[in-house]
Amino acid sequence: MESFLKSIWQALQIFKSLLQVLHNFRVTKEDGTVITEKRTIKGEFICSNKDDSRKMSHRLRKKLHYRKRCGYIVDLKPDLQMANVAEGVYLGSQDVAHDYDVLMQHKISHIINCATGVNNIFLDTIEYLTFDVLDVPWTNLEQHFEECHKFMRKAIENGGNVLVHCNAGISRSATIVLSYLMRYNKLSLSEALVHVNKTRKVCPNPGFIQQLVKYGKKLPSKSNILENNQEK
Repeated sequence: MESFLKSIWQALQIFKSLLQVLHNFRVTKEDGTVITEKRTIKGEFICSNKDDSRKMSHRLRKKLHYRKRCGYIVDLKPDLQMANVAEGVYLGSQDVAHDYDVLMQHKISHIINCATGVNNIFLDTIEYLTFDVLDVPWTNLEQHFEECHKFMRKAIENGGNVLVHCNAGISRSATIVLSYLMRYNKLSLSEALVHVNKTRKVCPNPGFIQQLVKYGKKLPSKSNILENNQEK
């Protein structure tokens, strides 16, 4: 009997936990913070969990990390910048990739999505190239350069525009764009970095920089003329 009552009690506790989860609602505020609203089964508001008020979304955490790492002032508002870094080529974050009005204003017909956990939502009107890669130094991003370049050239030659985005629009997507500029605009890595940073502040991780250095050496142009401090 005692074990039976114990089992009943454990089942009730599990059920209680499930009810709590079902009636806790996570809400993202305009400033990017996330709070948990607690409601009754009837949907009546109980209170806000103040402990969650300082938690940020994944994108905002990444943006904060990169901006601080590169010495930039952090702005947690939605990042809707469309940086036109070359003819028909735009660079941005996941925010702008989900804003249809902004995309149409810039006549975006193709999107390269190299973010993690970001869905493609305009499949009826935009052509996508998607590969999910982590923004860590040991990720082999160079293996995607050729496919990305073909996709970008196809978009431009057909009269369209292409957006390249990751999560924060600072490292992965910037690396893809930099490789494109090195190949088709005949820029060295240093020149490409200066050019892009005039329009949008970027900061590829050290591993991606090394891959760009390696890639530049393969190109039959001045894009393989690199500073010694970049090769170190």
